[in-house]
Amino acid sequence: MKKIYFLISLLIVIVMMTGCIQFLDNNKINKVGMLVEGSLDDSTWNKKGLQSLQHLKDEFETDTIYEENINEKQKIIHAVDDFVEEGVNLIYGHGSYFGKTFVEIASQYPDVHFIYFNGNHYAENVTSVQFNSHALGFFAGMVAGKMTKTNHIAAISAYEWQPEIEGFFEGAKYENQLADIHIDYINDWDDKNVAMQRYEKMSEKQIDVIYPAGNFFSEDIINSASENNINAIGFLERPDRVDSTKVLTSTVRDVERTYEQIAKKFNRGDLEEGILTFGFEDDIVSLGEFSPTVPEEYQNMLNDEIEKYKKTGLLPYQR
Repeated sequence: MKKIYFLISLLIVIVMMTGCIQFLDNNKINKVGMLVEGSLDDSTWNKKGLQSLQHLKDEFETDTIYEENINEKQKIIHAVDDFVEEGVNLIYGHGSYFGKTFVEIASQYPDVHFIYFNGNHYAENVTSVQFNSHALGFFAGMVAGKMTKTNHIAAISAYEWQPEIEGFFEGAKYENQLADIHIDYINDWDDKNVAMQRYEKMSEKQIDVIYPAGNFFSEDIINSASENNINAIGFLERPDRVDSTKVLTSTVRDVERTYEQIAKKFNRGDLEEGILTFGFEDDIVSLGEFSPTVPEEYQNMLNDEIEKYKKTGLLPYQR
């Protein structure tokens, strides 16, 4: 009888080990986790993170888990430990904040792949996801250059390094060499108070188009601009509570599709370390719906230019 119990126990262990080995070999999603630096109600970007996680749950029929307000290194470490104990093997850090810590701890979790956004840190099982925002900003800048009547255009950016701001400047000047582009930086994604102060100063410069490129403050600036009869370029999407005629277009990033594409790569076993970039050609970034005040013939021309860019990778001035 003891031999029978021993053989049964041994068989169970073998089956469990085989299952674990198969799981690791197949590199399939077991459970997905997401960390957010602030609150999920803080910004459009954070809300899109939650929507994307829900999309993965439905698309891959997998369990998901998230933690918000993970704004310290030790909180990241503890949250990752908790996730791994729960069986998570694909972790999204929903922002650039998580990159450095992910790289520092990744070797302790060789069976987990870590994802984060807009950074240059990576390791064997850490991938930074970036958007080709330079081209996106360029085409949005063209719209601003076309639609300005005062030849004064503004951009308020969270950080100086944001590629969409350089693209916005280049696109506006390409379309309208007479335009003056006024740019200021907050050095924070979410500081609404400072952003609004910068906007008030900008509004004194006869601007009639503004591009607020930040998370928490973008919609507030667009609301104020609309009340002041100033047109705007939306940052992640067209705000719902703003006069649609005042938002000329938006620089859209399909976050749900981004999460999905990453998860598919993970399941196929070809999610690599390094920097993974998505752009127009992946149908991840796009210009949003145009305001009816933008001439239809100009909309068509711009859409043609975007299609040419998808095929060639060259902006209009490069062809």
